[in-house]
Amino acid sequence: MIESFRNFRLLLQSANGTDFLDLEFTYADADSHLNEIAELYSYTEQNEFQLNVKAFEDQMEMYKLKPLWQQLSKDEHQSIILKLMDQLEVLDVVLRMKAARTLLYLAQGCWVEVQSDDEQQKLTRYNVMLLYRLGVFQAFVELLNLEIENATTANVAIRKIAVSLADSVDLRVILSFLYIITEVMRAEKERTDDNENQDLVEAFISEISQPMGDELLAVKLLGMITRFCSASAPHFPMKKVLLLLWKISLVSLGGTETLKKLKSKKFI
Repeated sequence: MIESFRNFRLLLQSANGTDFLDLEFTYADADSHLNEIAELYSYTEQNEFQLNVKAFEDQMEMYKLKPLWQQLSKDEHQSIILKLMDQLEVLDVVLRMKAARTLLYLAQGCWVEVQSDDEQQKLTRYNVMLLYRLGVFQAFVELLNLEIENATTANVAIRKIAVSLADSVDLRVILSFLYIITEVMRAEKERTDDNENQDLVEAFISEISQPMGDELLAVKLLGMITRFCSASAPHFPMKKVLLLLWKISLVSLGGTETLKKLKSKKFI
């Protein structure tokens, strides 16, 4: 369970330092949506945000369009995403990952264009639903399979004294995209107002609850943890793997409230 600290108050009340205020905790399966997204990244990845923007701008120049996502129509959005999905299947790794970075930028809410967190969240929600509807989540799971089985990258990492961010750059792009889609779907699942995306949320839950290819996505992520712990894949970015595994479990199986209800039914 995730422990979210609220108002961490640990203050001395007297000169001898013997009196303290109580610590306040909020126990929950997840923090606010913004905090859950922020937890995905580390400060060392800050420069990579600009790489996503550059990839988007390059792709728009290739399509002879202005790099302003919000000024394009929904039909243009769909056309661009479908072209990027085709590019995900090319053999050239550079072109493939440029398309992946562009799609990640869309999932991040095209943050260069927005003026506030609220606007960015709304654009993220719109883009994520469109991306999922067009099948991009499944395409990224296939990319994940390719990277997991990339023996060349694994062999290079094994021979190094210490791995660096460069060793996991492609994996981190893929895992970040999958995490954002999953976290947005989790937040959408918990919406209490009228949810026009309920059909997509249910389809997503059904998809991750069944084998995607040869196995469940959760099992695939557990396999990544096993390989990392056995030192056969030291470049795997474990923080992102674990966060994604938790969110996949939370969305597909439910959280502690679901567990309580199941236990109550079992022991009635």
